[in-house]
Amino acid sequence: MKKEQKNNIPRPRPISEDNLKLLRELCSESGVDFDTVKNLLDTVRKYAFMERRRGIYEDFIEIINSDLETKT
Repeated sequence: MKKEQKNNIPRPRPISEDNLKLLRELCSESGVDFDTVKNLLDTVRKYAFMERRRGIYEDFIEIINSDLETKT
């Protein structure tokens, strides 16, 4: 894995196109919004290599609330 120059925190690899395609299919089969799941996964990846994940739950809540607002 490559490391950022500034603070030597490793960065997660991008999700491959094959995995995105599979995720899209699974979301479709399950009736789950792909963009919401992708945003949640991106958030997990953003916090993956941090010592403290302060704020991750708030980010999850924001994503889920945003999804709920678009559906009502």
